Amino acid sequence: MLASIQKIENIEPIQDADNLETAYVLGWTCVIPKNTFHVGDRCIYIEIDTLVPGSYIDKPDEKILVRSLKLRGVLSQGLVLVLSKFPQCDLPIGSDVSHLLDVTHFEKNTEGKEINYKGSFPRFMSKTDEPMVQSEPELIAELMGKPYYITIKFNGSSSTFYNYDGNEFGVCSRRVELFEMEGCPFWTVYRKYGLEYKMPNFVALQGETCGPNISKNKMKLTEYMLKVFNVFDIRRGRKYPYKEMVTYLKNRDIPMVDILEDGESFNYTIEQLKEMASTVRWNGQRVEGIVVRSQDQKISFKVLNNEYLLKNKE
Repeated sequence: MLASIQKIENIEPIQDADNLETAYVLGWTCVIPKNTFHVGDRCIYIEIDTLVPGSYIDKPDEKILVRSLKLRGVLSQGLVLVLSKFPQCDLPIGSDVSHLLDVTHFEKNTEGKEINYKGSFPRFMSKTDEPMVQSEPELIAELMGKPYYITIKFNGSSSTFYNYDGNEFGVCSRRVELFEMEGCPFWTVYRKYGLEYKMPNFVALQGETCGPNISKNKMKLTEYMLKVFNVFDIRRGRKYPYKEMVTYLKNRDIPMVDILEDGESFNYTIEQLKEMASTVRWNGQRVEGIVVRSQDQKISFKVLNNEYLLKNKE
């Protein structure tokens, strides 16, 4: 949900700020005008990476990108609006009001100029889009005590490769299927790793394609790289469980996303996961964050590195 009805969980003062204070909404901290809200008030919360009408913050005729900021030394991630200004949104807590507010997701990846567009994304599987744990903090309790694993979240573009029946191979960007074309990053990694020879019938791989001309190549790669995070059984309509996926990819020499940790009993708080996300490095560089999954693949969420977001103005 890009915009939803939520509750102000707590409010704290900001040192040396006469007109600002910090509000806690879901698992996020947001800087708000002082004395605008009280603890327990309902509000409209808009997530980062969302484009909103500028009129919402007194900048008419513009589109404003909601992103991570530091104001008076406090991290602010999201836009908190007074519910009374939007009578059409007088709905219960948790309601999705994105369509009512005319907000849209900001697509960061530069895959979008798809002149080799072939068709819409395959119907037999879903696009990849992990929720941010701060927006769905209940996932922490749901995963607690269960087998889990944690991987690096690489900066790139989601990609899908499939072998439907031995005769129908497909390569997809985050949103659509693509014809083969020289220079296409997704087809480049498909050929680079010999996926047409390594995927049996009715199997699909999903991963992150990283490299030049993708998401500003913040990892400074000189060639395209693939990191697979899902193996999908098309006939059964299910993801391979963790250990089965590891074995499958290892036996076929297909690069898997880097595993930071796995275990039999998850026991982390949001704050501990945010700390982990901020300290992870790959080749000496900050990464976008981490992804946490249950080993049965039924629960998953991402935890973004706030310092990375601030540095890259996201």
